Parts: sequence; structure tokens; C-alpha cells
Amino acid sequence: MGNLRISPELGFCKFNVPEVELEKGSLTFVHADPVEAALPNFSYAVVDTKKYLDWCISSSSSEYIPMDLDDLLHSGSLTPVNDYNKSQSKVQALLKAYAEQGDIEIKCPVFTDHHHILQQGRHRLWFFNHLNLPFFVVAASARALNTLEKDKLFYDYEKGRSRFVFNRKLEKIQDLLVQES
Repeated sequence: MGNLRISPELGFCKFNVPEVELEKGSLTFVHADPVEAALPNFSYAVVDTKKYLDWCISSSSSEYIPMDLDDLLHSGSLTPVNDYNKSQSKVQALLKAYAEQGDIEIKCPVFTDHHHILQQGRHRLWFFNHLNLPFFVVAASARALNTLEKDKLFYDYEKGRSRFVFNRKLEKIQDLLVQES
């Protein structure tokens, strides 16, 4: 049985990661890729995987990522076959790395600036779903965090937000716990 972890650098001091049965090794959520996290300022949030996928199906069918990637060819959500091949190869690379290494670090996907739709890292969501993870960690702007809250997609609302706000260079620019005191 493996472990699910969140890097301490992301600032989840109050969130207790639940026991998750992984096939092997461990999976650690780490900072988003600075190129992907092209948001002016952002924080991290713990999102409920099932609630998010249900939201995608009901509210944003173009964002839904089927469990079987072959379904993408018939979903109408991808026009060029190149996008399908790119997603498939990325997911296969993640599965291969996990199978071979067991212990992997995975960069947090990124929501768009205005809403909780994945801007980058959609293939990672499929990977999280494939591993039956109860949650995933995402980089999100303040606006996207507000819509996550409104749509009740946090895994744990009270503890599922990072204490830090980061800039595009992944530098901490604000500590929300200091502000609360």
C-alpha cells in the first residue's frame, strides 16, 4: 500500500491527508509548473475528485474527461486527433512512471483564471481518477477558488486551502494565516 502526500511547500498545514490505498509507492502533489501556472497570483486547493468529475459531466461537458480515453474520439470534445494522441501519450507516460518507479511527484494541474475549469493538466485528472484518488490538488486564482466554494467542490472546505498565495515564479507573496491573526 502506498501513500498519498502533499508537499509542505504548498502550505497545507491544517489538512490531514487521509489514508489512501495506492497500488504501490507514493504519489506527492508538488508545485504546478511555472509555465502552466500563468496566473498573476494563485493559491492551492484540495478538490474532491468525484464531485469535480460530476460537475464536469453536468455543467461543462466539454471539460469532462472520460475514464476510457477511446471515448474521447466519439465525445465531440476533441476536434483534431493530435489532441487525443497527446493526451493519451501523457497519461500513458504517467502510468508507466508510476508502475516503474512507484514513488512519483506530480505537478498540480491549473484552473483558468476566471473559473474552475482546467487550463493545464487535464490528463492528470484522468490519472487521479484512474488511481481512485478521493481528491487532487490544483493551482487556482482567487476567482476560481470562489467558484469552487460556491459549487461545493472542495474536498475539505475548512482545511482544503493553502495558507500561501504564490506569484508566477512560485514565490510566496502572502501568508493567509498571518493575515487572520
